[in-house]
Amino acid sequence: MEISQWKSVSKWPKKGDEEPAEQQQLDVPYQSLIGRLMYLVQGTRPDITFAANFLSQFTTSFTQQHWNMAKRVLRYLKGTRDTALSFAASGHNIVGYSDASWNEQGLGSSRSGYVFTFAGGSVSWRSCKQSLVALSTCEAEYVALAETMKEGKWIKMFLEELELERYSSGPIRLYCDSQSAIKLMENPVHHQRSRHIALKYLYARNELASSWRTLSTINVLGT
Repeated sequence: MEISQWKSVSKWPKKGDEEPAEQQQLDVPYQSLIGRLMYLVQGTRPDITFAANFLSQFTTSFTQQHWNMAKRVLRYLKGTRDTALSFAASGHNIVGYSDASWNEQGLGSSRSGYVFTFAGGSVSWRSCKQSLVALSTCEAEYVALAETMKEGKWIKMFLEELELERYSSGPIRLYCDSQSAIKLMENPVHHQRSRHIALKYLYARNELASSWRTLSTINVLGT
């Protein structure tokens, strides 16, 4: 692939901008390209996490459209080659951001995503399909919050293992854009909206109420 000859882009395409394509499989290095994108995701490019994770679902059944989308990611990387993670010398707080996409593409499954920053720079991020079928946007956001809290707890323990307790002693601030999911998590009473949610996600509610309070503050993004 002569990537140097491709036109670079610095923005993701809008919904509906995908190029029309035939649906037969091609003889192209799709798996190899996705593997390289996933390598970047693991290291320094959290901004392509969703795209790489989404495209990795089709390594055995990709089509021209998937190949076009993967090349679009490469063009984006070319156009943002100077983008880098940066960290501040002060303000060593752990901050998490959680989000979810309910009923992705109308197929029933939802997607969770989170990113944690430390000293102003991203240190942990993920985009993945949820293992259960959420019945509402609120439930999808709730599941995403629970997964984000688990990662936040691990980050806190990791800093303590490195004897950096001064950076992990305080509560972690977690942001979510779903007020209903926040209220559902803060309410310890089981009711019809939550009684069917798996116990592995309900544990997050106890985490909020525990004396450790790993994630003691949950606010709506922007408030």
